[in-house]
Amino acid sequence: MKKIRIVENKDEKCSRCGVLAEAREHNGLSEKTLQQSVYYTKWFNCRNQNCKTSTFMLDIYKVVNNHYKKPELVEMYEQQSFWSKNL
Repeated sequence: MKKIRIVENKDEKCSRCGVLAEAREHNGLSEKTLQQSVYYTKWFNCRNQNCKTSTFMLDIYKVVNNHYKKPELVEMYEQQSFWSKNL
């Protein structure tokens, strides 16, 4: 089963060349995607082969996962908290 699917797009055009873009979205979200601090639910591919823009994303489809913290950031926050209490 494919991880992405092409969906209908009648509005979004490439900002560089103005050609109607191809819209794609996840075909179900994987555990890996859900653990990312940021991911997009929909993104676009320019259909114009001569355009320098290949893929673009819009902020309205951006998901910020505030509950997930990268392990290295968690360790850094713990160290900062320790030293702020013990100085």
